[in-house]
Amino acid sequence: MALKKSYRNSRDRIRCTWRNMLNRCEDSNNKDYNHYGNRGITVCDEWHDFDNFYTWSLLNDYTDDLTIDRINVDGNYEPDNCRWSDVFQQRNNMRSNIYITYNNRTLTLKQWSRYLNISYGALRYRYRNHMSIEDMLTSKEKCTVKYVTYDNKTLSVRQWSDIIGISRDVLYHRLKRYGFDMGRVFDNFDDMNCDK
Repeated sequence: MALKKSYRNSRDRIRCTWRNMLNRCEDSNNKDYNHYGNRGITVCDEWHDFDNFYTWSLLNDYTDDLTIDRINVDGNYEPDNCRWSDVFQQRNNMRSNIYITYNNRTLTLKQWSRYLNISYGALRYRYRNHMSIEDMLTSKEKCTVKYVTYDNKTLSVRQWSDIIGISRDVLYHRLKRYGFDMGRVFDNFDDMNCDK
């Protein structure tokens, strides 16, 4: 487990954030350059001066437990497009997020999960299996089976999927089709190799 880097004070931590921000956008040798500079994301001229960035940070709710976040993930690092965010807010502001609009409310799948108290895995499964938005968010049906017994052997769906050599989602779909009878899944395995 990696230990968090300790800083002598907030100014040191902000300076490190500032350097990393500049490097991501301007140094083509930086490991994250493809996700920032190579996509055309830049740092505004004003923030090339550390003191300006530092002052902005202090005036915009900086604390040591937050990280810099671009509000528009395709926008630049500039005062009107940045904020200091916690981990949850950061993770809900990523290009890879799935956004769902229901009853005139748009949230990420993770936000819907927290809002409705439905597991994220269940919502993701429903989404990937093309359930309607309403059914996906209102269904009380549980979408996961933790363990399945076959031939006196009880394993998780993931373990069975590794043994069979198919994805966990495909195996779950087949289990659901055959009433969670692993024997029927094996009996019909050859017929199902063309499942999409």
